[in-house]
Amino acid sequence: MSASKSKGSELERMVRAILKDLQSRQLCYLWKLPTDLRLTRDGLMPGDPMPADFMGFRCDGRAILLECKDVDRGTLPLGRAPGLTPFQLQAAHMAQCSKTDYLLLWKRRQEFAVLHLCGDLVGDEVISIPWKELPRSNVFPMASLPYVLEGSIMSQHETPSPAISPAAPVPRRLRHRRANRRAGPPPAAR
Repeated sequence: MSASKSKGSELERMVRAILKDLQSRQLCYLWKLPTDLRLTRDGLMPGDPMPADFMGFRCDGRAILLECKDVDRGTLPLGRAPGLTPFQLQAAHMAQCSKTDYLLLWKRRQEFAVLHLCGDLVGDEVISIPWKELPRSNVFPMASLPYVLEGSIMSQHETPSPAISPAAPVPRRLRHRRANRRAGPPPAAR
């Protein structure tokens, strides 16, 4: 098992414990989606992709998808590893169209942010989310994960504590293909 997989599993174990607590209080019901593996002559091979790591609903009936990423890079790639896969971006777009909440829990070093995936994030031009562009008010230490995740899941229904912010909106300054730093200055400045 690779180091990134074991870190991802550790983050998912923490999230499972938080979700179990929320379920015991009858606030929401989210379950881990199993990784689809197929047994072939060559061993275990990946099967159909899953839209997120966790899927379920809040007590008011709102559907929730939750994807966990433990990525130490300064940007989270969209459409390629180690970020969101093209299938997950497609699922985020379908979630937005069907009024489903698609949350991205991004852990970087000893901090994390929870983002609602919607709007500009699901477009073809966006290639990554820069960590430095996330509002600092929405980046939290790992110790506050239970409270912030609960607030993000329950936002617009029941916020557990007024001191905890719900999930951050997507940052306005995303890296786009046409504004890639390696491509030089924008056309107007040339």
